[in-house]
Amino acid sequence: MQTNHSHKEYKQQIVEQVTMITLNNNVSINDTFDFLYFDHDLNLTDCMANFTDLIDLQELQCNQTIVKEMFSLEYRIIGTIFQSIIFIVGLLGNIMVVSVVYKIRSMRTPTNCYLVSLSIADLMVLIAAVPNELVSYYQEKYTWLWGNYGCKMSVFLQYLGINASSLNLIAFTVERYIAICKPMLAHRICTLNRARKILIYVWIFAVIYSSPWLFLTETRQIDPFRETCDFKLPRSYYLVYFFTDIIVFYVIPLALSCLLYILIAHALLSSKSMKHKGRLIHSNVTMVSVTHRHTKNNSSRAQVVKMLAVVVIVFATLWLPYRLMLVYNSFAAMLSQPKFMDLWFIMFAKTCVFINR
Repeated sequence: MQTNHSHKEYKQQIVEQVTMITLNNNVSINDTFDFLYFDHDLNLTDCMANFTDLIDLQELQCNQTIVKEMFSLEYRIIGTIFQSIIFIVGLLGNIMVVSVVYKIRSMRTPTNCYLVSLSIADLMVLIAAVPNELVSYYQEKYTWLWGNYGCKMSVFLQYLGINASSLNLIAFTVERYIAICKPMLAHRICTLNRARKILIYVWIFAVIYSSPWLFLTETRQIDPFRETCDFKLPRSYYLVYFFTDIIVFYVIPLALSCLLYILIAHALLSSKSMKHKGRLIHSNVTMVSVTHRHTKNNSSRAQVVKMLAVVVIVFATLWLPYRLMLVYNSFAAMLSQPKFMDLWFIMFAKTCVFINR
């Protein structure tokens, strides 16, 4: 009699678990870490348990079994191909930048110091995000495999790398502006030691700013078989954090970079104009030699500016889909409206962010 009673309690627990999962058909899973994890709404069909033999959870039967919900074959193949290529190229490219600057002493300039820091930030994002993304294509949807601490560290490292990358972009854009537009000041300010100190402050700020993610995320059971990496609090508590991210690490870096490159371009054009006038007025050999040296120097500076301008344009373009999705879904959450969660657009936005590494 006691055994029958315990079996009944066990079956009742299973029914309660299944009912809870089934009735809550608008569960927000991975509710926008909006980088690796985008929010998904689960639409589950009614599940029924067949308890003919006092069976265990393996006998659970559903019209559309949640544990078998997988991404389509086409989606998996396309995602795997593109993101594997991005991961390998990004990993090798960034490691090469770090190793070359480390080994060749003459390469240790302030500009290259910022590039090394940027490569480290990019490596952090790639390693924390892409491997799990590839694994997730071949797991049941929304499944997290790496435990609670893995969840916290993965999200933290992604945001740390993203934020440090944006701050690095600001730092060496300012450094280039000073070096080109304020050459007398640059001799005192644009030094290797100062660049190292600036980067220490950049990383300290990025760590402090990103550290709340260690306490704002956790793993949660989404059914008796699986857990997911999710928000610890309701989404509404994160909106200020998300909008601060957009302003501090996207809008400000983009606006500041555009302004400084306009000033740099103006300075270079003015410099070329002055040198041209100098050649017309002075015809002696010494003046021609000095002018040639300045022209060559300006040419190398112009190449650096072009390279950094490309970095800014790529940064703005590749982050735009993700940022737009974040803003739209945040407002949708505030207004209790459906979020935009097209799987192909999510893959596109993720891939753009990975390419930016």
